[in-house]
Amino acid sequence: MEKHDHSGMNPNSDKVFSTFIGCKVAGLLHDRNTGGGGVTILVFECGWGLAINDNGSQWIESPSNISTLVDKLKTKLAETRKEYKDLLKLAGAVDETL
Repeated sequence: MEKHDHSGMNPNSDKVFSTFIGCKVAGLLHDRNTGGGGVTILVFECGWGLAINDNGSQWIESPSNISTLVDKLKTKLAETRKEYKDLLKLAGAVDETL
């Protein structure tokens, strides 16, 4: 994986988008716990992310911020899976695939 540095871009500018020209998208994250609406983040193979808020603002997320967000979302997913499993157990329909 090629190392890139996408830091130093002013938020809400054309350069936020153009800095990722030639970078390949690796995945997509949704963060709905931002307090200011939801944020969708395009994560690139270089580890950096392009964040776009529901209100249209955009900025760059560093690889360390992406890693932190992934860890938080994994924890939240594990908690949600446990809640669903407990709910199904109460309903008498345990699904072991959860």
